This record gives sequence, structure tokens and C-alpha cells, in this order.
Amino acid sequence: MDSDNKELFGYLIDNKVLVDIKNHRLISLSSEKAIDEKKIVGLRATMMRLLIYVLSAEPERIISNDEIMFYVWDSYKLSSSNQRLWQVMQSLEKKLIQLGIDEEFIVRVKPSGYYIKHNIVTPLYYFTSSI
Repeated sequence: MDSDNKELFGYLIDNKVLVDIKNHRLISLSSEKAIDEKKIVGLRATMMRLLIYVLSAEPERIISNDEIMFYVWDSYKLSSSNQRLWQVMQSLEKKLIQLGIDEEFIVRVKPSGYYIKHNIVTPLYYFTSSI
């Protein structure tokens, strides 16, 4: 197979949660019950863009608030603010925690940005046919 024909399907976080990009959802893969017994959690477009952006960032790097706001909001002609970023990030963190991801997975680095524990993130690809 030609590696040029691979596309990002999603991410696996801590071997517990599948990030399904196409369907904008998080899927618990754990056999244990999630905290509120939800196994699938839907995400709105902006929250999914936020999650994808931070998961795809270079490992071991603090992602600045300004950078996140530009690529998640501004470049989509949406209004960004530090308050909006904080609110959406808090909501995203709660959803991840509901599915069994450690609350320290996303770390806020005040006042500059966020840090993700990339060592538990695995990108998942699928191969497209070149025919």
C-alpha cells in the first residue's frame, strides 16, 4: 500500500476512547461502565475542531491560546475569545472524563495555553484506494 493514500480517521486516547472525526463523536472502548454510563458522546463542530487541533499539535509543546483561537475559531469566521476557549475546553474535558480519561490529560498552562499528554494518544489512519 502507498502511504500517500492514508487519511486520518481519528485518535485513540489511552486505549480507552476513540475519537471518530467524521461522525464528531467520542466512543468509549472500555468494558467498564463510563462514569455516567454513556458510551458515545457527540461533539459539536467547534469542539471537535478544538480536540483535533490539540491532538494533532507537535508533542511536548504548549499550544498558545492565540494559536488555538485562530485555527479553531477565527479561520472559520467565528468570533474567538479567551473566555470562549476556556468554556469549550472545560466542556471537552468533562466529556473526556465522563469516558474515563484522566482529568490531567489536558493541562492548562496559565496564562499562555494548553498542554496535552501526547504519550497516550495514537493517531489512527485508513488507506484509500488508488484505483
